[in-house]
Amino acid sequence: MIHRYIGREGNEYLMLGDGNVFRIERVKREDIIGILRTIYRPDGTVQDCRDTRWLKKAEWWYRLRFLRRWLLPAFKMLHIG
Repeated sequence: MIHRYIGREGNEYLMLGDGNVFRIERVKREDIIGILRTIYRPDGTVQDCRDTRWLKKAEWWYRLRFLRRWLLPAFKMLHIG
């Protein structure tokens, strides 16, 4: 399971799945087994998840989470993402 890191409280990391709008999950450090750093897409492109532009997009995706119900179908229709 891959979730997006959104913050930390004490020794718990706050995570949110892309398809999840409301439920923030709390995970202890010892329960995290890896960190996604690179995405290799079927078309051969490679995405560095530590890239500044990627991180800005991730931040906006988090901020727009309440609009995802309408954004995702629109993106699929326009073949975005």
